[in-house]
Amino acid sequence: MPRFAGSFLRIYPVLVSIFLAFLLLSESFGLFYPLNLAHAAPEQVARQFRYFDQTGHSINGAVWRYYNRSGGEGRHGLPLTELLNIKGKYQQFFERSILQFNPDYQGTDHEVEQLPIGSLEVAAKNFGPVTPFVNTATHWYFPESGHSLSDTLLEYWLNNGDKTALGLPLSEELDETDASGHKLRTQYFEFAKLELQPEQKSVQIAALGRRRAMEQLGPAELTAVPQTKLEQPRSMRVPSLMFHYVRTVDAAKDPLGFGLSIKPDIFVKFLDWIQENKYNTVTIAQINDYLRYGIPLPDKAVNIRFDDGHADQWFAYQEMKKRGMTATFYVISRRLELLPSQWQQIDADGFEVAAHTRTHPDLRGVKDLEGEITGSKRDMEMILGHPVRTFAYPYGKYGPEIMRIVRESGFETAVSTNGGYGWTPDSYFTQPT
Repeated sequence: MPRFAGSFLRIYPVLVSIFLAFLLLSESFGLFYPLNLAHAAPEQVARQFRYFDQTGHSINGAVWRYYNRSGGEGRHGLPLTELLNIKGKYQQFFERSILQFNPDYQGTDHEVEQLPIGSLEVAAKNFGPVTPFVNTATHWYFPESGHSLSDTLLEYWLNNGDKTALGLPLSEELDETDASGHKLRTQYFEFAKLELQPEQKSVQIAALGRRRAMEQLGPAELTAVPQTKLEQPRSMRVPSLMFHYVRTVDAAKDPLGFGLSIKPDIFVKFLDWIQENKYNTVTIAQINDYLRYGIPLPDKAVNIRFDDGHADQWFAYQEMKKRGMTATFYVISRRLELLPSQWQQIDADGFEVAAHTRTHPDLRGVKDLEGEITGSKRDMEMILGHPVRTFAYPYGKYGPEIMRIVRESGFETAVSTNGGYGWTPDSYFTQPT
């Protein structure tokens, strides 16, 4: 063994111990992760839903609330799609905007955000800044962007959401021609493009969302969906396949470990089989997001789940990453076998890293349930830097009090070891494996 490797193996347990001690001290002295990660349990909010006959699409929940308070149809136009999973981000296309839903940040200012489609439009145009000047009542300079606003467009901007709804100006007023050959005065902003008809002095928001939808999406995403389908209770049949170790074990020496292990070469063959048979891997958070928010899953969805966070799961992650797959990893937060930076890397690569208690007890015999359950959520959120929304019961064991604390801790879903394939809103905290 190289000298460096041997030295690292000797100090690695010390590094992990230091990190865990830091977690304990952080909690004891109130130094936990500075972001406010608390959010209301989803079932506490009555479903808000509106269907638009004009386009055959709906707006739901948090997106609907944001849509209304940021200008509604006048600002965003009609919905052109349902919420879609676009490269791991949940987005909904409207005539004049694209809204992104971030379920991790439920109840915060980042729950729903506008995509800066105006910024994307000007990226290739390279509008240079103007010379700064002193503001007047009808002509303002914005040092943040180096551009100005004046007269009719300034008045419209002030009365229709200013920085929040439209963003900062990214150009000066321009002369452009629309698709019908009409000349317009236009100006680009972070989230929009304003169009001024000089004769009528009327201002409208350009349909940049529609143009991007036509360019980026296919017929399946744009096709109208019957209202009755959107309003019916959601359910899904998805196999969730649980693994613990990816390693070679002598059955005679460790029969329990042998039963929890799959050999690396067999695991690789399994991944290849999944791919050859056109299954699509999803996380448990994605299944939850279909049930709660209607965000569609791919055809032939399957979840691969790893419990306990063992060191050899790094090999599994690397093999899945090579194949463009994803999975859910449930980590015992006070028994880390991978470095925090490794879990951060797994998380950054689109895998779900979630909570599996602090020390992996049978929760039915634990007095400090909040320490094990809520504490593990805090630990993992401190490592990852964002909320953790799903939880796995150790040994698959749970009861009414355990489920209550899981729910009140802010988890949206908990997985058991109950058999079956059926995922429904009636079993958010006893989902199958």
